[in-house]
Amino acid sequence: MRNLNSRDWQRVFAVTLVFTCGAINCAEAKNPLTIESRATKSGEKYSFVLINNAPVRLVETQPDSADTKLLMSLPIAFTSLNKKIIGAFVHDGTVDGSVSKKLSGTIKVQNNRFEIVDTNGGALLSKSYLDDLASNGGALVQQFLIVRNGKPSAFKDKGVAQRRAVGTFKGGKEFIVESKGTITLAKFANDLVALGAQDCVYSDLGAWGQSWVRDPGTGKLIKLANENSVTENHTNWLLVSEAPD
Repeated sequence: MRNLNSRDWQRVFAVTLVFTCGAINCAEAKNPLTIESRATKSGEKYSFVLINNAPVRLVETQPDSADTKLLMSLPIAFTSLNKKIIGAFVHDGTVDGSVSKKLSGTIKVQNNRFEIVDTNGGALLSKSYLDDLASNGGALVQQFLIVRNGKPSAFKDKGVAQRRAVGTFKGGKEFIVESKGTITLAKFANDLVALGAQDCVYSDLGAWGQSWVRDPGTGKLIKLANENSVTENHTNWLLVSEAPD
């Protein structure tokens, strides 16, 4: 066996680098999420999860956090005390619930991507619209529309609580955002616009919701929300998962 000269070592290094970079890219493709903190000029702090084109879907079965292919679980639509979804709910080829005029936004999921839609007080959600979405494999839930076309919605409620939203930046990049402190809905909407949000709907947040994100570096679960004590009562979730092989 001959000794390797300097040119041979350069070739070995190049091949090793190609295979190493390929492995890193594969790892990144498995969990492409980005988790970061942002703050407004007033100092209000927010946690953002950038989805980075990972597949999303709406489900009505409580997710299994032990499934390592699931990258994030997030309750979306409000659930009543008798465990019924508030507003229209399209899933698995069916239309459930009833249209709410108070919930003027929806998150519509189709082909593993979501879109924030202004329903004009529910007027858009006709029977034919919902049936057509269901027959074409789409899904939908209603929620408060808190940012539309880069402008905040107006809210009179003065109550403070931890807040969460699902939305897009200008250009369509999808994200989840959660306040670290307790704030009003009006402040939340205005802060989201200040942070560059284009369209956002509210996300159910409270003791009923099972919400977590998988750390893209370690694979460990990071709990979202300050309270997750009665998760068995919730009925619907937005899931983010690995891209299929």
